[in-house]
Amino acid sequence: MFPNLKTWLPVCCILSALTACGPQYSLSEQDLQHAQTFAIQYDSDSRIHQDVLKVWYDDERTIEIAYGVRLANNNPESKPSLWLNFGGPGAANLSLFKKNLNNNVYPTDLLNNYNIVIIEPRGSGGSGLSDFFSQHTTIKSLSGYHDLLRIGTEALVQDMESLREHLNNHPIQGIQLEMERMHLLGYSYGSVVMANYTHHHPDRVHALILDSPAQIMATSKPTGPASMSPADRSISAAPTATSLAPNLMLNFVRCIDYDYNIFKSTQSGQTQKQPITKSNYFCQALAPWYEPKHIFHLKESSVLADRSPNPLLVSSEEDSTTPHQWALDVKNKLISDAYFIKINKRDQHGISFRNITSLDTRCIVPYLNRPSTFEGCGTTNTRLDENNNIAITLLP
Repeated sequence: MFPNLKTWLPVCCILSALTACGPQYSLSEQDLQHAQTFAIQYDSDSRIHQDVLKVWYDDERTIEIAYGVRLANNNPESKPSLWLNFGGPGAANLSLFKKNLNNNVYPTDLLNNYNIVIIEPRGSGGSGLSDFFSQHTTIKSLSGYHDLLRIGTEALVQDMESLREHLNNHPIQGIQLEMERMHLLGYSYGSVVMANYTHHHPDRVHALILDSPAQIMATSKPTGPASMSPADRSISAAPTATSLAPNLMLNFVRCIDYDYNIFKSTQSGQTQKQPITKSNYFCQALAPWYEPKHIFHLKESSVLADRSPNPLLVSSEEDSTTPHQWALDVKNKLISDAYFIKINKRDQHGISFRNITSLDTRCIVPYLNRPSTFEGCGTTNTRLDENNNIAITLLP
């Protein structure tokens, strides 16, 4: 999957203006270890077991993947698993989950009856390469690492499956968990992760929620580096940029997930690829060695369209981060039978378990409990919360 030395060295020379075929560096064993601040422990108060799993980084080295499992309050050995991803890319998922726990956003029914699994993506949170990225925050400090590209959505999907197999065969605190069928909930970019996992392992997924979904299929606006926000583009286009934080991981994963050629709109409205230039300098600096298109495009997959039970899409009508139209594109062009909850006239990014209690108890948890027989949580324009003026539309 990743080009060997003979493959990337000529590419490096071709892009000599970028790398000057200068010193090439390799990640150290310490770089691939879990973050120094990550504690391997079991917190009995929150019922969270934290640990790391070693998975293969390349043919010779392993990387440590940090994860946490919050055991169900009632009989965890017989309860299903719910896997959460809060997006990013680069989100510290375990810290965000603990913050939500402390803020009491999860319904008691959920905490009683689900073992909640959190995995930290490579380079994020407590996983390997997290300390590396916190210490290397400029293009210059990153561009020499030719072995840095085993990261991104495809790698995370593989790590999820490795963790599922591990948990299915190794008890936690003497409790053997059931991990054959999973419930998945992805927010924003997390929807890309969960959709990709479902694409590769459809028989493992019992329920799938895509909340405030990112652009996980081709639409009128091309994905990849060309669709960066103006702020991202200003960073990417500046060879003299000194710091890329906090957009470093977001841009980096975009470059790895998608072809690093940029897209150019034509007068006819179509898109054409054109060679990389300084206008996408960030991707040009980081990605001369990888094979593009590591993740699938949903429009090419019949797996999600043919899923039973159907996925659940949740979107806010005026979401300024991931436009509501992106969720509509997924439903209208791919998963026409998906359940769809639209929060009317509200700009909210990330909806499930965000202190809209009535939505969680009447819609989200019932879907997780019975995805095959889910009958919705109301009728068109149901008003869930009179005090906060939260209303939903259930699209047919």
